[in-house]
Amino acid sequence: MTEGGVPSDTRSRILAIAVDAFLEMGAASISLRDIAKRAGLSPMAIYRHFADKEALMRALIEEGFRIYEGYLAIERQETDPVRHLEALAARVFDFAIEKRACFELMFLSSGTLSGLKDRRPIEGIHLPTYDVARDAVRECVDAGRFAAGNLRHMTTDLLAYCIGFGAFYVSGAITSDPVVARRQFADGFRRMVTLMSKPDQTHGGDAP
Repeated sequence: MTEGGVPSDTRSRILAIAVDAFLEMGAASISLRDIAKRAGLSPMAIYRHFADKEALMRALIEEGFRIYEGYLAIERQETDPVRHLEALAARVFDFAIEKRACFELMFLSSGTLSGLKDRRPIEGIHLPTYDVARDAVRECVDAGRFAAGNLRHMTTDLLAYCIGFGAFYVSGAITSDPVVARRQFADGFRRMVTLMSKPDQTHGGDAP
């Protein structure tokens, strides 16, 4: 994290503590003073970084999507567009497993984004990560691997699977260890891909 272009360890520490605090107590029940106390700071010290709770909530969402975007910024390893899409999907689930608190706050917490009084500063914050997925789906369509359809709906369907599976894992509904869970996730995503594939196209170009 930076503030005015200068790295701020204190600000990063506040954000890390705030994630857990928001998840534990809910956005409506916690104050900046509560978070300052958890961080071992004076109330005045935390106000030097965040003007109010609203600013802190926005910063948490911004930081979460920054990390998430980094997960999707993978070096292209696959020439096959479907394989590349699968690799991107796997990174979404990696994010859920490895950055569990961020994932939960961004996608599962009812009081974070919806609790903001002014959402204008972060409108469209999800678009860079959405665009990565949409472009990968478009590539599959352009290559003739997916049947043509509403690109937005197709992208949303696949992201809904990724985030939904991540939600089941984070909530404890899926009790497999991470290795097994990743395999289950990949198998399910391939089934989603099959539904979108052209009848004459087989997964990954393999023989049926």
